[in-house]
Amino acid sequence: MRYEKVIIICGPTGSGKSELGIKIAKRENGEIINCDMGQCYDRIGKGTAKPTEEEINENVVAHNLFGFKKEPENISSFEMCMKIEEECERIIKEKKIPIIVGGSHFYIYSLFFKSRETEKNKITENTLKKQEEKKNIISDCKWEDLYKINKERAKEINIKDEFRIKRAIEIMKEKGKINKLEFLPNKKFKYEIIEKEFEKEEKKEKKIKERIKE
Repeated sequence: MRYEKVIIICGPTGSGKSELGIKIAKRENGEIINCDMGQCYDRIGKGTAKPTEEEINENVVAHNLFGFKKEPENISSFEMCMKIEEECERIIKEKKIPIIVGGSHFYIYSLFFKSRETEKNKITENTLKKQEEKKNIISDCKWEDLYKINKERAKEINIKDEFRIKRAIEIMKEKGKINKLEFLPNKKFKYEIIEKEFEKEEKKEKKIKERIKE
């Protein structure tokens, strides 16, 4: 069992997570790992505060998993966590500190807990591609469709969460049932969490307005 140190910086939009991450990376000889869904996409910039190439070069800190998706497609929590853990292992081997920065809380949660189904199947990149192909087949399925099939599972999923709705229906079609989700603690790394907050409420409003204006 491994317990290498990994820092996680989380908090609300505009609270200064990126700035804090860079400051710590410079001090601790670390690298930044993105854990924000919006910043995964190549063509989305200002609205997500994704750092530009100029900003990355200026700060002289390595940034990983920014803009790696060229098309607007779903990124499952497992896929993202798999990529984050691979980056953590590489950075630790290089005697540096991985610093995970992001606002997508489900991705962060999934770093601590993995579904039992995932642990059993040990999903690979090829499996993910097959899942994507199957998703396209049932692309028109809605929450109401899942509710008709399995009310209990439907109640556990947000009505707007298209990815999990489709995945639940897909499992029903494959296995004829949906097992209750069980999560196992993930003890691969020793995480240190820093929750970034706004110093003042007025500063929060000002920061968000500036982001919208940009």
